[in-house]
Amino acid sequence: APPPPRAAAAVPANVRDAEYYWQHVDGEQRGPSTWPEFKAAHDADESNLDCLVYAAGVADEWKAVNDVPTLKDILTAPAAPPAPPPPPKMPAMPRMLAVPSRTTREPEPE
Repeated sequence: APPPPRAAAAVPANVRDAEYYWQHVDGEQRGPSTWPEFKAAHDADESNLDCLVYAAGVADEWKAVNDVPTLKDILTAPAAPPAPPPPPKMPAMPRMLAVPSRTTREPEPE
């Protein structure tokens, strides 16, 4: 059986709050960037796991993202699945007419 899908990684406070300096795929240094900015650049293929990154408290020296386990795990985790669509609205049900019950016995023929 295939392994179960990995859950989306939670972002620790030190990663979320750090200021990022990073290498663009064209080799240029970028930053300072917030975590959402760096993550968006990575998701847009402006950076990759082989590019260098520096963020105090996360990567205290220039390192390839591949060599920073916390970042690598977060950046390679699958995105959270989208929320399921709301259930379809059911059309209003027509009111049912009451059907008389046969609780009384009919008189028997004589």
